[in-house]
Amino acid sequence: MLEKTTTAAATTAASGSTYNVLTVTADIAKLDTEVTATDKANSDFVVVGGPCVNKLAAELLGKTYPACADETATTDADALTKTGIPKNAAIVKVFADKFATGKTAVLIAGWRASDTDLAANAVQQDKLAGKTDMAVKVSGTDVATATIGAFS
Repeated sequence: MLEKTTTAAATTAASGSTYNVLTVTADIAKLDTEVTATDKANSDFVVVGGPCVNKLAAELLGKTYPACADETATTDADALTKTGIPKNAAIVKVFADKFATGKTAVLIAGWRASDTDLAANAVQQDKLAGKTDMAVKVSGTDVATATIGAFS
């Protein structure tokens, strides 16, 4: 978990803000259906899952829930139009002030569950270290050999 700070010993993000890494010690997980307006106003979020299965993901991506596409989406452009997620890949994207001013949401969402899992593992295993993009695309079948690059 990241905490916004003004200390010089923190990591600088692309936006110029600095962050300290915090250890999460409490059970803070909630289903998308359990999140309240108060939660959105007062909390930072890590949202896991795509807009077809997660209402918060759909909201972050500006899609109407459920935003699903099937294998008839033959191109990334078609997939992006329908879901906001590239076909056969996942995204990790930072949204500043999306739910409330001063609050941040990080979305980890894939085209399929396996793509979401790959991106979540990339985050967990620190494979995004050194990336300064506010959004990255993660693709592949194994975190050790995954392709990770800027996403817009």
